[in-house]
Amino acid sequence: MNLNNEHIVNCPVPERIHHVTKFGAVDSSRGSDAMDPPIELDDYYHWMRDDDRKNEKVIQHLREENAYTESVLKDMEETKDELYHELLSHIQETYDSYPLPNQNNGWESE
Repeated sequence: MNLNNEHIVNCPVPERIHHVTKFGAVDSSRGSDAMDPPIELDDYYHWMRDDDRKNEKVIQHLREENAYTESVLKDMEETKDELYHELLSHIQETYDSYPLPNQNNGWESE
């Protein structure tokens, strides 16, 4: 493990942008049992929610996080491979698929 941080990329810190998120009876789509009055919570990382996967700022932050993770775990590559092969050694690999019903065990023949 790299304890002197020689090759470690700086940890990415996401920008804090204030956003107020409302919970409860905000509009009619929330149902009849929603909290009324609604509560408001500060959410400084709301900007990171990107359901369309198109916000370049979010994508760039994720790239930076991935680079940081790779740099931190770089010295553990051999251990990762050993664990992977150890796990595979306990799995019986076959070409069988999950059994599906057929006329003999669940589906009626016509």
